[in-house]
Amino acid sequence: GINQFDFDAVITPQIFTGGQTAADFTLSYHTTQALADSGNNPIVNTSNYTNVSNPQTIYIRLVSVA
Repeated sequence: GINQFDFDAVITPQIFTGGQTAADFTLSYHTTQALADSGNNPIVNTSNYTNVSNPQTIYIRLVSVA
């Protein structure tokens, strides 16, 4: 079904484990691979995202700022 998801509380902490720090990266969530590759049109409401289909794949873009 359709649900609300909190990427900030659930997914983001799992990404920044093993010594990585959020300050060293730009993280964004996207609804397609193409958008994640380009960095365009990220999901804005990452703490309260409502999926548009079930299942729905969400893509993560993680870029080093260093």
